[in-house]
Amino acid sequence: MFDPRSGRLFFTLDEANAILPKVRQQLGLLKELRRNIIRRQAEADIEELTGGPGPDGRLEGLLGEIQADIRSFHSTLEKFRAMGCELKDLDRGLVDFYSMRGNEVVFLCWLESEASIAWWHPLNTGVQGRQPL
Repeated sequence: MFDPRSGRLFFTLDEANAILPKVRQQLGLLKELRRNIIRRQAEADIEELTGGPGPDGRLEGLLGEIQADIRSFHSTLEKFRAMGCELKDLDRGLVDFYSMRGNEVVFLCWLESEASIAWWHPLNTGVQGRQPL
């Protein structure tokens, strides 16, 4: 459910669990792009240290690839946000979904290693405040 006052999407548990396959896919893309950026940056650093731009244009090519991956990363992150998810930690695959628990706005909390969403926490506590549903 979209709340026009806050501009946020709110999920029931079933709705949040239903989009987990798409969330997993987007997390995988983000992780792959980050790996590519880090790898190419390391290659560019080595290229720069060992010979500079050179006649073959390898450094410029790497820098162009890095910029393209950065643009793709930001585009994928925007798609992720458009689904209504809050990416809290890419390394751990920690994702929160706004939800209602009675009259309180809370996060449904999910880690990529978990099969489905089984935890929630108040907005101000973070993952350390997770409680079972």
